[in-house]
Amino acid sequence: MHSSLFNFELDGMAAEHSPVGKSAKEISADAAHTFVDSAFAAVVSDALRSAGIAADPFVSSQLTGALFTIPEPDRENGAILIDCGGQHCDVSLIYDNALLCSESIGIGGEHFTRDIAYGLRLPFSTAESIKRRYVFGLDYSNSVERVMIPGEGLATLSCGAIQSVIEARIVQLADEIQSIISGIEQNARARFPVYLIGGGIALMRGGAERLSRLLGRRVYVSMPRTSLMNAVNYAPAFALAHFMLYGSGSLAVGNRRLVDNIVGNIRDFFAYRQNA
Repeated sequence: MHSSLFNFELDGMAAEHSPVGKSAKEISADAAHTFVDSAFAAVVSDALRSAGIAADPFVSSQLTGALFTIPEPDRENGAILIDCGGQHCDVSLIYDNALLCSESIGIGGEHFTRDIAYGLRLPFSTAESIKRRYVFGLDYSNSVERVMIPGEGLATLSCGAIQSVIEARIVQLADEIQSIISGIEQNARARFPVYLIGGGIALMRGGAERLSRLLGRRVYVSMPRTSLMNAVNYAPAFALAHFMLYGSGSLAVGNRRLVDNIVGNIRDFFAYRQNA
C-alpha cells in the first residue's frame, strides 16, 4: 500500500531524521512497508467504481492521522497513536514519520452504547443519549436518572448501574491498549508519548482523562485548529484530506509519489481521475 523510509545513514553515520538538503556519497535507510489485503481493496474499488469514483492509491488512516495530529518532534522521535472510533480502536507506533506497526482492538464507542442498551434493556438511541451525558470521574452511586423511552414513557434508572456498565468496558479497553503499548515499548526499548484521536473515547466527557489514569500516563488529545468541525472525531477525515493535498516528502504510495506541493497534488488528483 505504501512505504516509508526511516533510520537514515549518510556515509555510514546516523542522520538526524530526514537527510534532505545534506550531501553524502552514500545514503542508506530502513523501509517500513504497509500492505492492504487485495481482496478488501478490490471490494472497495468495485463499490466506489459503481459510483464513478476511482479508488487509488490506498493509504492507512493510522499514518495520515499521525502526520496530521502529532507534533513533528514526537513523530520523528517516536509516538503512539490511539485512534478510537465507533467500531474499533487502532494502536500504532509512528517513528521518524513512518508507520512501524499497528494493531486493532475490536472495541469502540458504539460498544459502550450497546452495553448500556443491553444491560438496562433500553433502545439504542436512549442508551446513546445516556452515554453522551455521562461524565467520567463523578460519583453516581446514590443517584438516579429519569429518561423518556419512546413508546413506553418515563423510566427511572440507577446511575450507579450505568456507571458500572461503562467502567467495566473502559477498563477492558484500557487493558488491551496497555498490552499493545507494553509490547511496542519492550521491543523498542523506549517509552513514547501517547496521542488519542477519534470520537469513541475522546468525545465522552472525561474519557481521555480516565484512559490516562488507567494507563498510568498522560494521553494527549490532539486536533489542529480548523475553522469548522474542529472536534477530534473529525481528525481522521481531515487527516486524509490534508495528506492528499500536501503529501509527504518521505512516502511512496503505491506506484506514485506524493510531493509537498498543494497545487501539484490537486492537479495530479484530478488528472488521475480523468484518466481512470
